[in-house]
Amino acid sequence: AFVTIGPAPPRHPPLPPMAAAGECRVFVGRLGPQLSDEEFRAMFSECVGCEDAYIVKDRATQQSKGCGFLKFASLGDAVAAIQHYHQALTIQGQNEAIQVRLGDHDAARLGITQQQQEANGESKLYICGLPRSNWTEDATRELVAQYGTVTEVVHINDGEGNFKGSGFVKFATALEALAAIAAVDNQIQVGTSPKFVELRFAESKGAPPKPLQPGEWLCPSCSNVNFPMRTACNRCGQPRHAGMPVAPRAPPPPPTAPAPSAGRPGEWTCPNCNNLNFAKRTACNRCHADKVAVLAGGLAPAAP
Repeated sequence: AFVTIGPAPPRHPPLPPMAAAGECRVFVGRLGPQLSDEEFRAMFSECVGCEDAYIVKDRATQQSKGCGFLKFASLGDAVAAIQHYHQALTIQGQNEAIQVRLGDHDAARLGITQQQQEANGESKLYICGLPRSNWTEDATRELVAQYGTVTEVVHINDGEGNFKGSGFVKFATALEALAAIAAVDNQIQVGTSPKFVELRFAESKGAPPKPLQPGEWLCPSCSNVNFPMRTACNRCGQPRHAGMPVAPRAPPPPPTAPAPSAGRPGEWTCPNCNNLNFAKRTACNRCHADKVAVLAGGLAPAAP
């Protein structure tokens, strides 16, 4: 049901070993309405680190909406899949090649927009945590050059011309910038700097500040947004205290009546979010509701 267009997709060199960056979802569009779950999984069966693959379906009719998601163990694995598959295959009956990009939630975390991913044009990153002495722009370029074409490196200096340990790096494409973030951000230390290097998309001038996610807190010293589990700011080291702005945690969604399952034998539908889960799952992969508790509430798995 799907064919390759043009030459086979280019094999990008594997990314260097990296620490686990948490789960990451990749959106796959332009699939058409006829592609089955089995064909979709087969398309991405060779993806390293792919833990799940599913087509988005209408809850009422169970018909495909023409798109799907892949779940990866880390950002690095997700980026490698995007580099390999984006616009490399076309589905039979479709006029355009498939679109493969980061899911909106993970893209927002990294500060990259859907338009940037689709255009895949020049992308500017902010870098910090570099040594403040005996470190040059050429050294910064060499640090990230293995992940793509670096078109510009600019260091930030104070009023006396001393390097502040931060700056900007510009890559030729957004995918190369993502690959650099996946391998470098909060994973390596260089030179004499006691901090881990941070690498993220630079905010556009005049762009509104991103809202805090539930539980995140804002550092008053450097305005860095920190994850809920951090006890000190990961940018400037400021200890967390009770007076810091914290986004309220969202209340749990109200329980809903379980939707009938139309899946394969053993699959079960979560009553909290109506997500259809594989039989092997012990908890819902969308809202993490416990399967045993769900079944105890009266929801039976799909009939054989």
